[in-house]
Amino acid sequence: MIEEKPSTLAEWMEIEIQEAIYTAGKGVGIAVVALIIFSILKLFLTGNYRVYATFGIGVAIGIAVILILHAVYRVSRIKAHPSVPFTCPYCDAVNKMLSIPMNDFECEHCRRLIRFENGVVAPVKVVQCGKCDAEYRVSVKANRYVCDKCGAEIQVKPLEQEQTETAYIPTKVKSGVMLGGPNQIVSLTGYDPYRVDQVAKIIRAELGIAINDALQMVKSANPETPLIVAYDMPESDALVLADQLKQVGGQVKSRAV
Repeated sequence: MIEEKPSTLAEWMEIEIQEAIYTAGKGVGIAVVALIIFSILKLFLTGNYRVYATFGIGVAIGIAVILILHAVYRVSRIKAHPSVPFTCPYCDAVNKMLSIPMNDFECEHCRRLIRFENGVVAPVKVVQCGKCDAEYRVSVKANRYVCDKCGAEIQVKPLEQEQTETAYIPTKVKSGVMLGGPNQIVSLTGYDPYRVDQVAKIIRAELGIAINDALQMVKSANPETPLIVAYDMPESDALVLADQLKQVGGQVKSRAV
């Protein structure tokens, strides 16, 4: 079952306004075309034919008016729609949501991914940059965080803990043949410039960083200075991650640790 991404009030309003404008546009278009057709037909039609044409044009204009009124109703409904306040655990800004969020979503203020665990916000810890001493609140589910000030990488989880959580134990079949292989390093060596946003979203989710930082890191990746997306990752997970990046135009290189 696919989990639905929580929607902010702003996102919902944007969609509703776009659809309302589209509906109103159709109504105006129908009315304009109907009037143009009528102005042409009345020059040639007389008697009952002109009456029938007038009736048909009247129906078309009636439909146009209904569409326009429906668009106006949708806009008025937007203003009255209730919202649920949700405070971002990173920046303390309040997000207006359509309902109580239970899955990961991006804060509309700081643009960082708010992570959830079993329907509740994952715990947050304070980490300090070892280079510039800046402090950040980061989800405990993230492995690393990139400093917003100096760009240095901050280790969120202790290395030994991260390695323990990603420890890969190969399985054996009856013949004693090992299934799987050693843990992997997954690196990004290039990307499709037309789909760089999609690549950045995967990087953001993997590293637990802001989308702007992810974009900057992706754009710096090249064969000479590849971007390490995952280190010491089980081979099965590394294959999935590499496949996801390749599907959106990422150029990926994997090797054993």
